[in-house]
Amino acid sequence: MFDYSDPRSKLGVKGTKVKFLDPVQNIYFDDEQSDFLPKGSKSWWSRGANYFMNFVDAKNGEVLYRAEQQDEYILILFDSDTEVIVTGQDQKKVVGGYHIAIIPSGESKIEISKGGKILLLYTSLNEDLADYPINKDVYAERNQALPSFIPRPESPYGSKIRVYNIDVPPEEGRFGRIFTCSTFMLSFLHPWQGPRDPKTLSPHLHEDFEQTSFLMKGIFVHHFRWPWGIDRLKWRTDQHDLCSSPTVTLIPPGVIHTSEAVGDETNEILDIFCPPRADFAEQEGWVLNEKDYPYKHAEI
Repeated sequence: MFDYSDPRSKLGVKGTKVKFLDPVQNIYFDDEQSDFLPKGSKSWWSRGANYFMNFVDAKNGEVLYRAEQQDEYILILFDSDTEVIVTGQDQKKVVGGYHIAIIPSGESKIEISKGGKILLLYTSLNEDLADYPINKDVYAERNQALPSFIPRPESPYGSKIRVYNIDVPPEEGRFGRIFTCSTFMLSFLHPWQGPRDPKTLSPHLHEDFEQTSFLMKGIFVHHFRWPWGIDRLKWRTDQHDLCSSPTVTLIPPGVIHTSEAVGDETNEILDIFCPPRADFAEQEGWVLNEKDYPYKHAEI
């Protein structure tokens, strides 16, 4: 449920018909899980049901290649002083920190000119990446509540590198800062200082899609509750997980969840959906790059 002042309250609240309730996963990007790239960058791989995630603490001079990318993928630069050069589709663009880039299929290259933390998102159609994630075994069998992954159509304005500034001010009636493409939807919550008021939490569930929450800044307690089914032997106890950034949390369909910042520092969280979620896309003015990816064009 959402407070009446939360823009998501207009989306409505559903019960769940999910019969297979999977556990939540918290993946910590610590040194024990990292690999090293040629220039000394630290690299971590994880995955969701429909995508692969590569979090990189990138060093100057590192180069990341995609030779046969199947579809659009996402690059996110978190640190304001990070800078990369993206090449693809006969284009070359310099991308600064606190921006995202949507990179088209085919051959592409990312050159790190000023190092920092970056996040790369690829769909599961790119099977050459399937062996990298540390949690790959979790998805050996697909959750029955999840439909088969089908990307939405690409932009009607052509396939090219598109760059967007994340630093967008709040606007009354709009939820966060949402960007989309044919493969992913990103929902950046606006940063805030200090702990969340425990009287203003927003427990809710998603019936037929998985949510990924990436902690960019801050310390959070993620709260989870699994609805009871008819088989008591499959009931799960409530879960309250303390997570510091950077951590990625994967929330399966049917799990009631809400996140509570508990530290005094700045908090920032990114929610990832693959494919893009329709209810957000349907809301007027919520998707900041809607002109490039109009929802009506993407209906399938």
